[in-house]
Amino acid sequence: MSKVRVLKVPAAAYDPDRPVSSLLKSQIQQLQVAVLHAVDTEREASDCISTLNRLLVRLRPHIAPSPHRAVAKKKPGRKKAGAKKTAGARKKR
Repeated sequence: MSKVRVLKVPAAAYDPDRPVSSLLKSQIQQLQVAVLHAVDTEREASDCISTLNRLLVRLRPHIAPSPHRAVAKKKPGRKKAGAKKTAGARKKR
């Protein structure tokens, strides 16, 4: 395989605060698709999700997902719909 020579970019060409170009957005989208197709196992998916969440927290902390989702607690004494009543809880006719 032949080597491709890449020229050095002048330091003045890079502006970290410049709005992102459509070319850079396109490259990001292509990498996202490549990563999506490269994930084959739940472990790889978990690693990918974790990495993307860390990146999101670093880039946009105000929109980052919460690290721990609150779990709703069941209210005591409530039964599922359609559950059979016990013998002692039946209505008298």
